[in-house]
Amino acid sequence: MVETAVIKRLNADEGIKAAGLAAYGDVPESRPTRFITVERVGGSSGRIIDRPLIAVQIYASTRSEAMKLAETTRMALMRLTDPTNLTGLAEIAAVDISGVTNYPLDETTPRYQITAQLAVHE
Repeated sequence: MVETAVIKRLNADEGIKAAGLAAYGDVPESRPTRFITVERVGGSSGRIIDRPLIAVQIYASTRSEAMKLAETTRMALMRLTDPTNLTGLAEIAAVDISGVTNYPLDETTPRYQITAQLAVHE
C-alpha cells in the first residue's frame, strides 16, 4: 500500500524528525500540535507501475508554522526516491509535486496540503 510506504519513509526522514513531525494515515486520537497525514486520493494503476495521487496534510498551531512545515515536508517528499534501508516497501521511482496549498480544517485549525503524483514499482 503506497500510503504505508510514504508514511514510513517520511517518519524515517531526518528533516521530518528534526522538525518534530510524525506522519500518520489518520488524524491521531490524541492530536499532537503538529503532525502529517497521508492519503491516496486518486491516480491510476497498471500491472507494473502504480501512479497514485496522494494528499499530504500538515497540521500546526499557526498558519505560518504550517507553511514552514509544509516546505520541510515538500523537501522530504522529493527525497522519497532516495535509496533507503527500510525493507518490504514499494519502490518509489518518481515524485511530482502538484501543489502546496493553504487548506485550513476550520477557522481555528491551520493546515497546509501538498498534492503529489508518484510513480511506484509494485
